[in-house]
Amino acid sequence: MNQIRPVPPPGGTVVGAGPDGQPRARILQGTRTHLGPLLIGVLAARRRTQAEKSGAVDSAGAADGDAAADRVGAAEEVFARLQLGDGERMETLEVVAGDEVDLGTAGRLRIEGITPQDPEHSGPGMPASARGAVYVELRGHES
Repeated sequence: MNQIRPVPPPGGTVVGAGPDGQPRARILQGTRTHLGPLLIGVLAARRRTQAEKSGAVDSAGAADGDAAADRVGAAEEVFARLQLGDGERMETLEVVAGDEVDLGTAGRLRIEGITPQDPEHSGPGMPASARGAVYVELRGHES
């Protein structure tokens, strides 16, 4: 797997090209950027347990029934919630590292990696260094 890192210090979106000329980007949570024909926004980049993913944990974080015992040492997954579109029409989807999103004639968007948000920070005043980031590569797109 081609790595996008290392990248410049946190503070914004970084767009560049991979070794084969594919458009690549590191997009911080709470920001949007154009990559080829796409507008990509990162709504969330965080960790969740399998119990949270399956719905066994309510919105307050309390587990249903015996699921509380399962949460101890439960496997965690890093995921991101993205908005993808062409500026007029946007679609929201959840992805994990390694996913590829088929964009039809625009190619494929490969999720190269996800760095989760620092759980100690949240809200509008969150520093850039605490925001999650999504590393993507646009494949099969002709510039």
